[in-house]
Amino acid sequence: VLLPSSKVVSNEAQTDILVPLTLKWVLGNGKFKFFIRGGMAVDYLLASTAGITRKNFDLNQSEYAGPEVNLTPIRNKFNLSAVGGLGFQFKLGYGFLILDSRYYYGLSNLSKQSVRYDNYTPLMVNYGYLDNDFSIDNIQVNVGYLYSLYKFKKVKTKIIQE
Repeated sequence: VLLPSSKVVSNEAQTDILVPLTLKWVLGNGKFKFFIRGGMAVDYLLASTAGITRKNFDLNQSEYAGPEVNLTPIRNKFNLSAVGGLGFQFKLGYGFLILDSRYYYGLSNLSKQSVRYDNYTPLMVNYGYLDNDFSIDNIQVNVGYLYSLYKFKKVKTKIIQE
């Protein structure tokens, strides 16, 4: 915060496309199988907006909340994450009941450093705020049922003797 007698609160919402590429190691035989996964994910940012409020701690205790700010131009479009996870699958009928949990550890800085110190950014002019370096970590839990549309059939072989 560039104004020491104020507090800035920002609630940022991002819309992105996340593409994970992981390897899965399955342990166990039979109906119940445990698995561990690891890999990388690429994240493409589509939009980033924030509702920002600045509260002054001077004599008048004023508060300023402007319109929603588009932060997409000051964010990096591509970001990388390391992915780790574990889960289980349970054979149920013709498919599998699956519980899959993943942790995404952000490796990239989301702030675009090339425009951070530009004179006219909405954060600096209206709120006295200079963006920090940051990455995003998240936890994902999936519950689902995997059903194969393909029905496996045993092939009978005939041995013809001459």
